[in-house]
Amino acid sequence: GIHEDSENREILATLLRFSSNKRESISLDDYLESYNNDLEEKNIYYIAAESKAAAESSPFLEGYNDNDVEVIYMVEAIDEYIVGQLKEFKKFKLLNITKNGVKVPGKKDEEKSEDSEDDKKFLEKIKSTLGTEVENVVSVKNLKSSPASVSSTEYGWSANMERIMKSQALKDNSMQQFMMGKKVLGINLKHPIIEKIRDMTDDENEFKRNIQTIFYVACMNCGYSIEDKAKVLSKNIFNLMKEKMGITIEDDADIVEVKNDKKDESE
Repeated sequence: GIHEDSENREILATLLRFSSNKRESISLDDYLESYNNDLEEKNIYYIAAESKAAAESSPFLEGYNDNDVEVIYMVEAIDEYIVGQLKEFKKFKLLNITKNGVKVPGKKDEEKSEDSEDDKKFLEKIKSTLGTEVENVVSVKNLKSSPASVSSTEYGWSANMERIMKSQALKDNSMQQFMMGKKVLGINLKHPIIEKIRDMTDDENEFKRNIQTIFYVACMNCGYSIEDKAKVLSKNIFNLMKEKMGITIEDDADIVEVKNDKKDESE
C-alpha cells in the first residue's frame, strides 16, 4: 500500500477517504479543489486523533474553523503512518495542525501582529515557571475560546502517535522517551484567564499554581496523558475550589480534626 509502494504512493493516495470539519467524506483531490483561495497559503491541513469526537473537540481546530479552513480528520491508527510516508500530495504539503510551528493560514489582506516586549517577558516567565516540563512557550493565534494548547515539536510524536506507541506490546522505551520529547505550550494572550493571570505575577506561588493548572489541563485537552502530574493538578484544583468557597488550608485541617474527634466520641 501507500506505506511501502513509493512509486505508486500518490496514485494510491487518491483512493483515500476521510471526514473533516466540513463534510462526512472527502478525498485529497476534493480538498484541493474546494480550497479557499482567499487564504495566503495552500496546504492540506489535518488533525490525527483517537476518534472523530476527539478531533472535533480539539482546541487546535478553533482558529481553523474561525478562518473557514477545512481540516481533515485522521482517526485510524494507520493514518499517521501513511502521512509520514506521503508528506505531500500533488506538491502540496500535508500539515498536522497539532505540531508546533503550523499556523492557521490567514486572509491575504490580513494584518500580521508581533509579540511586544512585555508579551515576550510574560512568556519567558511562564517557561521559567514550568522549567524542564516544556521545550518552549509561545504565543499562538489559532486559539479562540481556549487559553492554551500543547503541541509537539516538529519531529516529535503527536499526542495521537504517542498514545498509539504507548499501547504497543513490544515497544522500545528508549526510542519512546526520545520521540515523546518535551512539549511546546501555546498561550492565547487575548484570553481573559491569561490576561487575569498576567496581572497576578507578584505572588509567585499563586502564579505557579495557575500556570501549572493551565498547562496540565491544556495537555489533557490536546490528547496528552498527564498520569505523572495528576496529583499536582488535582491538588491545584481543590485549592482553587477552597479559595472560591472561602476555605483556608487551616480551616480545612480543623474540619478533619473535628470529624476525627466525633469519630472518637462515637467509639
